Amino acid sequence: MTTPLRHVVYRSHAASGGITDEMLDGIRASAVRNNEELGITGFLMCEGASFLQLIEGPADAIGQTFHRIQGDRRHERIEVLLDASCDARSVPAWAMGVFFDDEGEAGDGAIAVIERALGHQTLHPDVRAVLETARDASGRNAA
Repeated sequence: MTTPLRHVVYRSHAASGGITDEMLDGIRASAVRNNEELGITGFLMCEGASFLQLIEGPADAIGQTFHRIQGDRRHERIEVLLDASCDARSVPAWAMGVFFDDEGEAGDGAIAVIERALGHQTLHPDVRAVLETARDASGRNAA
C-alpha cells in the first residue's frame, strides 16, 4: 500500500526582523538532514523578513516536521496557506531548496525561478495556485 502524501505551504516572518545568510545556512543544513531521514522534500523562499515554505512527503512525517517548525523561534506569525493530501510531489528531488530574494521578485519571479530550477517539471497545481494567491496578496499590500 502506498503511503499517503501531504503538502503544507505556510508563510511566516523572521523573529529577529531580518533573514541573514547564516540563518539560511543553518535552516537549510538542519532541514536537509531531517528531511532526507523522513522522506520529505520542499523549498524555502525568503524575501526581506518573510519566509514562504513548501514541505511535502508522507503525511505522518509532515505532521511531525510541521510541529517542529511551529516551535522554531527563528520565525513567528505562521500562516498556513495550504494543508492537504496530494497525489504527487512538486519538488521530488529537493530535500530543501532555498531561494533568497532580496530583489523583491516574489510572485511571478519566484514561481519562474522555482520552475526553471525544476527543469521540465512544473509545480503541483495546488502549490502553484497558493504561490499565485500569495503573490497577488503581496501586490495588494504593497500598493
